[in-house]
Amino acid sequence: MKYLKYIAIFYIPVIVINLLLITLSYFNKYNYDLVITNSVIYLVSSFITGYIIGKESKEKAFLEGAKVGLINALISLLIRILLNKKITLFKIITYILIIIITILGSIIGINKKTETK
Repeated sequence: MKYLKYIAIFYIPVIVINLLLITLSYFNKYNYDLVITNSVIYLVSSFITGYIIGKESKEKAFLEGAKVGLINALISLLIRILLNKKITLFKIITYILIIIITILGSIIGINKKTETK
């Protein structure tokens, strides 16, 4: 239950921004590659989630970031499998980067927390 908040912090911006981009793409207002844009959205959302985890953690924020990053990557992979989408090398690298960037965000978050005290 503790991680449900962090999963929501990760997925709500991803869903909202993707819906906006799909709508813009439908009306020919956004003509860029949605796959790469989607991956960038995932990675930015991972960093923000990790940063929030770091700010809220008392100690070992990198482990909390690793847990949440792994949970988010596994949920994304599971969704991809359930939708019968191809799992490419690009997507595997994206999932690994989700974990790494969430860890980095949590490390930066805990360091910023100690600086402000």
